[in-house]
Amino acid sequence: MKAIFLICLILFITSCSEGIQRVKMPDELIPKDTMVMVIKDLSIIEAHIKNKFPPINQSFKSLQKSGQLILEKYNVDTTRFNASMDYYGSRQKMMQSIYSQVLDSVNRELTELTAK
Repeated sequence: MKAIFLICLILFITSCSEGIQRVKMPDELIPKDTMVMVIKDLSIIEAHIKNKFPPINQSFKSLQKSGQLILEKYNVDTTRFNASMDYYGSRQKMMQSIYSQVLDSVNRELTELTAK
């Protein structure tokens, strides 16, 4: 639930700004479909850790380690991820599309889990 709130908050913040400067496409841009999977996994693990360890001083190291493991799962390093986030973030419609797909995927998984 916290992940959904975080996603909605990011969408709201990015949709409110008018004058975002476009960032040049990085040489190793993460494809949009991979970005959706990475952000989805990061959102889920972040929600889980924050639910388990609410104080930030307890969850910070777990978030870092878990985030790094997720990036490794997709063969992405932090620099490449940040450059891709900057690129997609400077294109509001693309970022909104990515987060919409993340939200749809999380909701689909949640529906499947609750049906079992």
